[in-house]
Amino acid sequence: MKVGEFFTLDEFRCKDGTPYPEKWIASRLRPLVVELDELRRRVGPLVVVSGFRTPAYNRRIGGSHGSQHLEGRAADIRPLHTTIEKLRVLVRHRLLETGCTLRGVGWYKTFVHVDIRRSGRRVAWQGRGMPAGFA
Repeated sequence: MKVGEFFTLDEFRCKDGTPYPEKWIASRLRPLVVELDELRRRVGPLVVVSGFRTPAYNRRIGGSHGSQHLEGRAADIRPLHTTIEKLRVLVRHRLLETGCTLRGVGWYKTFVHVDIRRSGRRVAWQGRGMPAGFA
């Protein structure tokens, strides 16, 4: 099932096989995919490294107890045909644009975390191995 111009529902299922919760598709996944579709149009194909996570799976991989993945509002993405650096630059530019609904961004060596958390303020962080001050 398509949930946007470029993405399917299966791409956001938990890596333990649990489907994305149907009750959140309209209110959480589709708004997230609006942002992902915009990034995809600009950078080319994106791979969803991690979408929705169950609490058990999130604990197993050492995810944050307050992770937006648990709420179905986040995706870790990487570009398929370009560099992670190009994706990082594109996300930074997108954050400055009117109408951008991204609220959380995490910078990692091999992927970028984006989310549409309910909080009005934006937050950014860097994963291990990223240069100091990157966020």
